[in-house]
Amino acid sequence: MDIGAVKEILAYWGESPREVEIVRDIFRIRTDNGVRCLKKSNKNLDRVLFMMDAMDYVQGQGFSNLARCYPTQNKEMAVTYQGSVYYLQQWLEGRELDYHNLEDMVLAAEVLGRFHRASIGFIPHPGYQAKNKLGKWPKKLRERTADLRKYLSLARDRLVSGGFEEILLKHGNWLLYHAEKSIERLSQSHYQDLVDEARDWGGLVHGDTASRNFIRQGKNIFMIDFDAIALDIFVTDLWRLLRRTLSRGRWEPAAAEQILNAYHNYVPIEPRHKEVLGAFLQFPEIPWRIINKYFQNENHTRDYQCFLTNKLKCYLEQQREIDSFTKSFI
Repeated sequence: MDIGAVKEILAYWGESPREVEIVRDIFRIRTDNGVRCLKKSNKNLDRVLFMMDAMDYVQGQGFSNLARCYPTQNKEMAVTYQGSVYYLQQWLEGRELDYHNLEDMVLAAEVLGRFHRASIGFIPHPGYQAKNKLGKWPKKLRERTADLRKYLSLARDRLVSGGFEEILLKHGNWLLYHAEKSIERLSQSHYQDLVDEARDWGGLVHGDTASRNFIRQGKNIFMIDFDAIALDIFVTDLWRLLRRTLSRGRWEPAAAEQILNAYHNYVPIEPRHKEVLGAFLQFPEIPWRIINKYFQNENHTRDYQCFLTNKLKCYLEQQREIDSFTKSFI
């Protein structure tokens, strides 16, 4: 998108760009009124308005650790420009969190707990298309397990010595074991009870609790990028946060406990929550994502294929630690 288009979009807010910088998939824009974040959403307008409604609700409940969204001159929270939806936010200065810094991840768990607590009681506006994942995870995990079986079959057909396919086949049985065990544990857990409770009293998940979506300013942590916000049980956000952190720290139980204890200060974690969380953590979600990326696009560059191969190899080198963690986590 060129500077002319940026100017046309900002005009809805009565602002003019002085400096424009592209940071990942967003625009960092300096205006006379301060630094702004202009984002093009990959969601439709209904979903964006649902997100705005949800963010407004948690702010009304006292959660302020997020970037403010600005209304247009016509009091609209988002605009459609050439078929895409855009919204304007406060730009938050600071640094992204570091998975290797346990203090960072403990602080992330604290702010996540505060966000979850503030979201209790949220009821989506009937006019919006709410993203609702409640009760859908057993089916999702079964579908991803079927994906793994399909990709293993494809790997056998195009086996290359020392390549991605050989690594996948070598560890295929291990991946399927953990996928199937995860589904079994989830079916025997209190998952449905948590879903029923969430339907009764409401609650939101961020949906993408990656380190890049937390900004640290000193001891203060802010959450950004709420595009994946949804109705779901809180445990799924903890699963996202923990699996990414633990996979970079050799699956240390002590690190998991510190993160969960920090979260527990704001939202209680009972044995039934840990039971469900343990089932999710056993699922090989990270390798599934790597393998899915590899097979879904046949036109990868050689460098990208090497990147995915090394990423899968690094994860699978932690098998012993993962086995130990999943057996002990209750």
